[in-house]
Amino acid sequence: MEKKSKVLIIGATGRLGYHLAKFSTEYCYPTFALIRDSSFNDPNKQQKLQSLSIAGVTFLKGSLEDEESLMEAVKQVDVVICSIPSKQVLDQKLLIRVIKEAGCIKRFIPSEFGADPDKSQISDLDNNFYSRKSEIRRLIEAGGIPYTYICCNLFMSYLLPSLVQPGLKTPPRDKVTIFGDGNTKGVFVNSVDVAAFTISALDDPRTLNKVLYLRPPGNVCCMNELVEAWESKIGKRLEKINVSEEELLKKIEGPDKNWLLGLDSNFYAHRTEIRRLIKAEGIPYTCICCNFFMSLLLPSLVQLNPTTPPRDKLTIFGDGNTRGVFVKDTDVAAFTINALDDPRTLNKLLHLRPPGCVHSMNKLVETWESKIAKKLERIYVPAEELVKKIKETPFPENKEFIFIFSAFVKGDQSYF
Repeated sequence: MEKKSKVLIIGATGRLGYHLAKFSTEYCYPTFALIRDSSFNDPNKQQKLQSLSIAGVTFLKGSLEDEESLMEAVKQVDVVICSIPSKQVLDQKLLIRVIKEAGCIKRFIPSEFGADPDKSQISDLDNNFYSRKSEIRRLIEAGGIPYTYICCNLFMSYLLPSLVQPGLKTPPRDKVTIFGDGNTKGVFVNSVDVAAFTISALDDPRTLNKVLYLRPPGNVCCMNELVEAWESKIGKRLEKINVSEEELLKKIEGPDKNWLLGLDSNFYAHRTEIRRLIKAEGIPYTCICCNFFMSLLLPSLVQLNPTTPPRDKLTIFGDGNTRGVFVKDTDVAAFTINALDDPRTLNKLLHLRPPGCVHSMNKLVETWESKIAKKLERIYVPAEELVKKIKETPFPENKEFIFIFSAFVKGDQSYF
């Protein structure tokens, strides 16, 4: 019996990466996972790590930014599968260089897992979303690295739950927007199926240096078919609002270009709409406003992408003096339960803002510098530059930019 390839998964604590690691062990591949040191202390990842450990996955400490740890990990395996968020796709450049230098990898599956970037017909509208993936392909091919590209189109969890309605999380029950004529077909796949398909292709010589398309016939649906299936299920006909290609392009390119993707303007607007509905119906309420959960930006010292505080240089947004509020989810839960029967909280907005949890970026940096006994180089990003990044970066990659602008430039958490 031919010896099974040793497999390295990068991004094993993510949604798809977790399933890739699980299926790799189920298919009896010796499986390794590159894990950041900080992930072992992250409560949101500990359960996955425990499950993977029980399944037989070997953990290797390292990251895509650490060349030494990458080389050490790559030299132990035959196949590398990368499953990282799209916003980090260019972070694979160092990995590609390491794979080329190591010279031992029989197959590299880069982080794609979507539509084929080389066949995209919207490259002038996607803020380089697909061109970045194509750039990674060209680097792989130029380096002579054996590869397999997995193109699985749309994950079911993305647009299917809303029946392809931007801004909604559940299917509509009154009216529905149809884009185009409603007859063009899309492909919706389950992340579990994508993982199983990927692992099945690892040692198949037919898939070497090929693009693999995951397109099961039962998963290919047009909008009209989806709407008909939903109408049949709820026993009701929906009002159809047709949006032509020209109208859709106008929406994308116009001043409200973020409409299609339900950007942050809708993030808060939807919550405000719910408040108005509650009040209009005369429902007794209490709204809890707790600002930032500590797990969101604090572990990185409000630095985008890193999961641990920097030790050499860091970015300060604005002048660094505007304050944000960081709270623990357990404190929010306790505060919420304590307010339940308190008549003072009825029909009120409660702001959770403990003085010890209110910090400016400058204050956070000073505290960190004191802890590590080292002064960091500061790179200041003015408000204008941050706004430009927000407008140029596609959703959902720009959400952290928006939250940072709101809290640490505009002062939305502490100005009142």
